[in-house]
Amino acid sequence: VRVVAVSVVLVVHLVLSFGADGAEWQSSVPIVTGYWVAALLIALATRFSEPVRRHAGLALGAVDLPVLFALQRHILYNSPSGPRGVAHFTLALFCMAVALSALGVSARQSLFVGAMSSLLVLVLEREAGDVPGTQVMSLLTLAVTTAAAVVLVARVRRLLGRVAVEEQKRARLTRYFSPSVARQLEQSGLDVAADQREVTLLFS
Repeated sequence: VRVVAVSVVLVVHLVLSFGADGAEWQSSVPIVTGYWVAALLIALATRFSEPVRRHAGLALGAVDLPVLFALQRHILYNSPSGPRGVAHFTLALFCMAVALSALGVSARQSLFVGAMSSLLVLVLEREAGDVPGTQVMSLLTLAVTTAAAVVLVARVRRLLGRVAVEEQKRARLTRYFSPSVARQLEQSGLDVAADQREVTLLFS
């Protein structure tokens, strides 16, 4: 998905670089090209390496956010909205990135993306000339967004854990009972968990 999205962005930059405002778009082509190469390498690494695949979600904070920061910093003084407008728009984009990080169902990933977003936004807002109060509010906004993402991840993981337990119970029932009996036991709500006891059998 990342490779396809970055490929589209690269093609757009290349096409627009031949337009009336081609100089501004053409100056961003090296950044987007580097991003495309990085995305391709990540895709290949996740395809052939299990450790990389397990930590692929961290690429959102390690690759995507720095590239977005570089692009926004590149237009910091050329945008009609001015440096502060660019910095505040970047804050909104980073909040979206933190929210999207929850899709990985990993609190570590969300915390990493939140930390990287805070660092990069702070650097960009200082360069844009924002007052300290605005910088503090931006950090608080990212902190709240990150906390919400972590809470959401925790709830989703608990829900998935409950679903897994129910699936195990259902599989155990269908293993030892007929489907109709297993269905009745499941609907009755009886606790059918395994229990270990000492018993004595008498034979006559």
